[in-house]
Amino acid sequence: PCLDEATVRARVLLPACAQAGCHSAAKAEADLDLETPDVAARLRDLTSVHPSCATQPLLVPGDAAASFLVLKTLGLQRGCGDAMPPDGDLRPEQRRCLAEWVTALED
Repeated sequence: PCLDEATVRARVLLPACAQAGCHSAAKAEADLDLETPDVAARLRDLTSVHPSCATQPLLVPGDAAASFLVLKTLGLQRGCGDAMPPDGDLRPEQRRCLAEWVTALED
Protein backbone atom coordinates (compact mmCIF):
# COMPACT_ATOMS: atom_id res chain seq x y z
CA PRO A 1 0.00 0.00 0.00
CA CYS A 2 1.00 3.60 -0.60
CA LEU A 3 -0.11 5.19 2.63
CA ASP A 4 2.92 7.30 3.46
CA GLU A 5 4.81 9.99 1.61
CA ALA A 6 8.12 8.12 1.58
CA THR A 7 6.52 5.29 -0.38
CA VAL A 8 4.72 7.50 -2.89
CA ARG A 9 7.84 9.62 -3.39
CA ALA A 10 9.96 6.52 -4.07
CA ARG A 11 7.44 4.79 -6.34
CA VAL A 12 5.87 7.71 -8.19
CA LEU A 13 7.01 11.27 -7.56
CA LEU A 14 10.78 10.81 -7.82
CA PRO A 15 11.00 8.46 -10.82
CA ALA A 16 8.10 9.83 -12.87
CA CYS A 17 8.10 13.53 -11.97
CA ALA A 18 11.32 14.77 -10.36
CA GLN A 19 13.98 12.59 -11.96
CA ALA A 20 12.24 12.99 -15.30
CA GLY A 21 13.53 16.56 -15.11
CA CYS A 22 10.29 18.45 -14.70
CA HIS A 23 9.35 18.77 -11.04
CA SER A 24 12.64 18.59 -9.16
CA ALA A 25 13.92 21.06 -6.58
CA ALA A 26 16.32 22.47 -9.18
CA LYS A 27 13.75 22.70 -11.99
CA ALA A 28 10.24 23.01 -10.64
CA GLU A 29 7.98 23.40 -13.67
CA ALA A 30 4.76 25.23 -12.72
CA ASP A 31 6.46 25.95 -9.36
CA LEU A 32 5.89 22.32 -8.43
CA ASP A 33 8.73 20.62 -6.54
CA LEU A 34 7.89 16.94 -6.08
CA GLU A 35 11.41 15.96 -5.07
CA THR A 36 11.86 17.64 -1.69
CA PRO A 37 10.26 15.88 1.32
CA ASP A 38 7.02 17.21 2.86
CA VAL A 39 5.23 17.32 -0.49
CA ALA A 40 1.79 17.08 1.13
CA ALA A 41 2.47 19.96 3.51
CA ARG A 42 3.62 22.18 0.63
CA LEU A 43 0.78 21.32 -1.76
CA ARG A 44 -2.17 21.52 0.66
CA ASP A 45 -2.75 25.23 0.17
CA LEU A 46 -1.71 25.54 -3.47
CA THR A 47 -3.88 25.71 -6.56
CA SER A 48 -3.12 25.10 -10.21
CA VAL A 49 -1.03 27.73 -12.01
CA HIS A 50 -3.01 27.13 -15.22
CA PRO A 51 -5.10 30.29 -15.84
CA SER A 52 -8.34 28.48 -16.65
CA CYS A 53 -8.27 26.40 -13.48
CA ALA A 54 -6.50 28.60 -10.94
CA THR A 55 -9.02 27.67 -8.24
CA GLN A 56 -8.38 23.93 -8.59
CA PRO A 57 -6.58 22.68 -5.43
CA LEU A 58 -3.48 20.61 -6.09
CA LEU A 59 -4.01 18.40 -3.07
CA VAL A 60 -7.16 17.80 -1.03
CA PRO A 61 -6.28 15.49 1.87
CA GLY A 62 -8.61 12.51 1.90
CA ASP A 63 -10.08 13.28 -1.54
CA ALA A 64 -8.09 12.08 -4.54
CA ALA A 65 -10.96 12.91 -6.91
CA ALA A 66 -10.76 16.60 -5.95
CA SER A 67 -6.95 16.77 -6.11
CA PHE A 68 -5.64 18.30 -9.33
CA LEU A 69 -2.33 16.45 -8.90
CA VAL A 70 -4.19 13.14 -9.17
CA LEU A 71 -6.54 14.31 -11.93
CA LYS A 72 -3.58 15.35 -14.11
CA THR A 73 -2.07 11.85 -13.86
CA LEU A 74 -5.39 10.32 -14.89
CA GLY A 75 -5.87 12.66 -17.86
CA LEU A 76 -8.95 14.18 -16.21
CA GLN A 77 -7.68 17.76 -16.05
CA ARG A 78 -10.68 19.05 -18.06
CA GLY A 79 -8.95 21.53 -20.37
CA CYS A 80 -6.42 22.65 -17.78
CA GLY A 81 -3.17 21.87 -19.52
CA ASP A 82 -1.86 18.47 -20.49
CA ALA A 83 -2.00 15.16 -18.67
CA MET A 84 1.09 14.32 -16.64
CA PRO A 85 3.61 13.05 -17.16
CA PRO A 86 3.65 14.40 -20.71
CA ASP A 87 4.99 11.17 -22.17
CA GLY A 88 2.18 9.23 -20.47
CA ASP A 89 4.77 6.95 -18.91
CA LEU A 90 2.97 6.32 -15.63
CA ARG A 91 1.95 2.76 -14.90
CA PRO A 92 -1.55 2.01 -13.54
CA GLU A 93 -0.05 0.92 -10.21
CA GLN A 94 1.73 4.29 -9.93
CA ARG A 95 -1.53 6.17 -10.54
CA ARG A 96 -3.22 3.95 -7.97
CA CYS A 97 -0.40 4.56 -5.49
CA LEU A 98 -0.72 8.35 -5.79
CA ALA A 99 -4.50 8.26 -5.37
CA GLU A 100 -4.23 5.86 -2.43
CA TRP A 101 -1.78 8.18 -0.67
CA VAL A 102 -3.93 11.28 -1.16
CA THR A 103 -7.00 9.40 0.07
CA ALA A 104 -5.10 8.32 3.20
CA LEU A 105 -3.98 11.87 4.04
CA GLU A 106 -5.72 13.52 6.95
CA ASP A 107 -6.78 17.14 6.87
